Amino acid sequence: MTHRDLNDGQLDILVDCYADSSLALDNLPYTRQFEVLYKRFCERTGLPLKHHYVWMALCNLRKAKRLVRKEQ
Repeated sequence: MTHRDLNDGQLDILVDCYADSSLALDNLPYTRQFEVLYKRFCERTGLPLKHHYVWMALCNLRKAKRLVRKEQ
């Protein structure tokens, strides 16, 4: 399964997980905050998605303007 296989409900969960994090998307990679977001997403969806695909889904959500804008 990849980020392209996520349905709208799963993407909404990812948007919620991102909104709960304090860092902007550009500052998330390789941080504890990303690990927390990743684990929360996997627990809430029950999906064993790889870190890379969660990151790609977040990037696509940003391009679609579905993520809350945060200060750097």
